[in-house]
Amino acid sequence: MAGHCTHCGSPIEEHHSYCPSCGAQHVAGVARPRTAPRRGASSTLVAVGLIVAILFALLAIIMAGMVGMAFLSYRQSSPSPPAPPAPAVSYSTPESAQVEPDPARAEALAQEMAPGYVTKTTEIYGDGQAVEVIIGPPNSEFTDVLHFEWNEDLGDYELTDQAPMPGLGE
Repeated sequence: MAGHCTHCGSPIEEHHSYCPSCGAQHVAGVARPRTAPRRGASSTLVAVGLIVAILFALLAIIMAGMVGMAFLSYRQSSPSPPAPPAPAVSYSTPESAQVEPDPARAEALAQEMAPGYVTKTTEIYGDGQAVEVIIGPPNSEFTDVLHFEWNEDLGDYELTDQAPMPGLGE
């Protein structure tokens, strides 16, 4: 027998480096308690908090991407209905012929061409000689641009061009 543990008092054999009872290290006749290196509780909490915050940030980014993709697929899957095709005939009759251009008449012609659609005069050129009217279904975006020009022989406006609204379908 080499002696007794200075930590717990148990007998220690000479060839033992540690106390068999308490595990204290026995070096050159002096027993020292065995201690494991400890990290502070606050640093552990900070590390866990950081990991949780990163996970929530990643989850928020993923959810925002999913919402964005759903919105884009909805917008692409439900396009506005196309405007009715423009007829090749003039809507004026001798009774409705006007003497001077009036842009309100061009908008009225657009409403006759697309019943139930919303119309709006956006441009008037040359004292009403040419008028641009946009049309679209109610409660939706405007879908088409109609160009009317005053025809002196008819005394009324004629449709000269119909095109989709710029920026739609991009």
